[in-house]
Amino acid sequence: MPEILIVMLIMSVLVSIAGPSLSDLVKKTRLRTEADRIMTSLNYARSEAIKLNSTVSLCRSSNGTACTGDWEDGWLVFRDIDGDGAVDNSDGDSVLAIYTGLPENLRFRSDLSSNFLSYHADGSYAGGAGSIRICPSDRETMNAWTIFQSSLGRPRISKGANSCA
Repeated sequence: MPEILIVMLIMSVLVSIAGPSLSDLVKKTRLRTEADRIMTSLNYARSEAIKLNSTVSLCRSSNGTACTGDWEDGWLVFRDIDGDGAVDNSDGDSVLAIYTGLPENLRFRSDLSSNFLSYHADGSYAGGAGSIRICPSDRETMNAWTIFQSSLGRPRISKGANSCA
């Protein structure tokens, strides 16, 4: 019986030590996963623009059908025939992919176009260079991820952010 109590005491000490670091690991993993998901959607939009020889855009979407809401609610990738950044079925635009929103404790921050992002048929980015930051709700920049978008089109990702405001 004393052996069981000693084992339980040791286990409780180990759990109390490992618990906080495990939750920090989960937080960091969730941030990286969401940053990778955004990178995937950007690369997908760019490759579809090249493949379809057409403008392909991403826009924020809270309902999965139209360009509404905030980036944190979700986003669409769509063929944007007229390049206006809105899904217009009347002019031949078509939704290529629907992405669900970010988890409640993460924030999407950007200095790129606030409504939509577009890629030309040659794979170049239609807007000026800028960045997207995926931040924890506590705005801790050390755990954030930054996606840099150049006008040439290819996004790249880096750990950390200069601001999560």
